Amino acid sequence: MNIDEIAKNAVAILNEDLELAALEHITDDTNLFELIDSMQLLNLILETEELVEQTQGEYYQLANENLMDASKSFFLKFSLWKHHIQTVIEG
Repeated sequence: MNIDEIAKNAVAILNEDLELAALEHITDDTNLFELIDSMQLLNLILETEELVEQTQGEYYQLANENLMDASKSFFLKFSLWKHHIQTVIEG
């Protein structure tokens, strides 16, 4: 599973409970920070960390100090979230 698939699968799993139409058709420009609340963002991180660990065989912490910063959050665009995941994995 590549980073795009991991990120989209994590959103799909989160959306099983939320049932938000906007999360069914994620694009690279989708602003997750505006679509879901802070608890849901944390759940998305945890779900993504679990999928990354399953595919990479190693745990990577994806949360950082910019997580909830409205001007710096990697959730401002889905493409930033995917880039963040890739950057953390690559070290």
